[in-house]
Amino acid sequence: MVIAIVVVLFGLLLPAVQMAREAAARSQCRNNLKQIGLALHMHHDTYQFFPSAGTNGVTVPNTVSSSPAIGPYQQCSWLYQTLPFLEQQAVWNNPQIAPSALIKTYFCSSRRGPMVLRGGPHAGNAANDYSGSAWKAPIQTFFQPSPNVVRFAQISDGSSNTLAVGEKNLCLAILGSGLDLNDDDGYTGGADDDTVSFLTVKDANGNVIYQPALDLRGSCTSGTGGFGSSHPGHFNALFADGSIHGINYSVSLLTFNAVCGINDGISIGDVDNLQ
Repeated sequence: MVIAIVVVLFGLLLPAVQMAREAAARSQCRNNLKQIGLALHMHHDTYQFFPSAGTNGVTVPNTVSSSPAIGPYQQCSWLYQTLPFLEQQAVWNNPQIAPSALIKTYFCSSRRGPMVLRGGPHAGNAANDYSGSAWKAPIQTFFQPSPNVVRFAQISDGSSNTLAVGEKNLCLAILGSGLDLNDDDGYTGGADDDTVSFLTVKDANGNVIYQPALDLRGSCTSGTGGFGSSHPGHFNALFADGSIHGINYSVSLLTFNAVCGINDGISIGDVDNLQ
């Protein structure tokens, strides 16, 4: 009888514990994005522009006169360029150790703790859980490939209406393996890993094959990209004004495209999808 009561109590307690853990992890994730937002603003205050997206296929930061290149001249990602403003000056100063340096702020604990990639072409590089909103013609977005950079004055839609950074969609079944094309370079990996395309992608029959998605266990399509998270119902996103919102997976693609553009003149409208 006593054992049965203990089993019942444990069954009642476990969901509550899991909910409390997820609430704490979600709060920490939002705090990570808040810190990233402050760092991006400090970068703009210092250089009068936000970091570039870097270029594709680069994982080792390039230097100019033995110092890390800045902004338009840096081929590595915005995440690397932001390091000095996250109290990671020593890592930023050493391009040889930067790719493998674990930056706790770049990981959401709902998904994983700090880790390096176990396999793939860049095994040993430190992974990351956040991506910037990528360019996609004809709509201009917060991050642009080097040598292009974005300034506050260019965000004519308003910084409070513009998504800058969000959690990126990853396949949990192969997390950290280097097999997921959205998780195979590391946080210094330039525009291919650290920014994601956001516009609707359709197949030959006109069916939508990409939209914001929850991370999946089991059968995953490698390299699908996009934003997503391990939080139930939504992913967290940093807007250009530094505010943090949860964006529901049910967000309309029209609304989502509107918040990703910096100067498209489209009204967000569907605010019920923002938390």
